[in-house]
Parts: sequence; structure tokens; C-alpha cells
Amino acid sequence: MSWTSVWLLLAILSTLVFVVFAVSLGRHAVIIGRTARRFREEVVPLTDELSRDGAAISDRAQGLRARREPRRSQDPGVR
Repeated sequence: MSWTSVWLLLAILSTLVFVVFAVSLGRHAVIIGRTARRFREEVVPLTDELSRDGAAISDRAQGLRARREPRRSQDPGVR
């Protein structure tokens, strides 16, 4: 076997290995993309609901605070 055929065989094998890795990487990228989309579809409604609940709680707390503030201002001993 001549050195040229050895180098040709190594080049072919390394090219095949590279192609297999590239295809595998592409496959995993597609899987991760699908998983990220599914995660977003499941999580976004929950975060929207939590955001609405947080805003409602904040509004309610401001309303309660507004009701308490006049009482504090009437009593000069309370700071």
C-alpha cells in the first residue's frame, strides 16, 4: 500500500467522521429548538398569569396603603 492511498483513506475517513458529527449537531439543534418552543408555549401563559396577579396585588396594596395614610397623618405621635 503506497503512502498516497494511506493519505487518501485517512482523508475519506476524516471527512466521513466530520459529516457524521455535522449531521448529529444539526439534529441536536433541531431537538433543542423544538424543546425551547414547547417550553415557551407552556411557560408564557403561567408568567402572564403571575404578572396579572402581581399587578392586582400591587394595586390592592396601594389601595390599602392609601386608606391607612390619612389615619397616620392625623396622629402626630406615629411616624
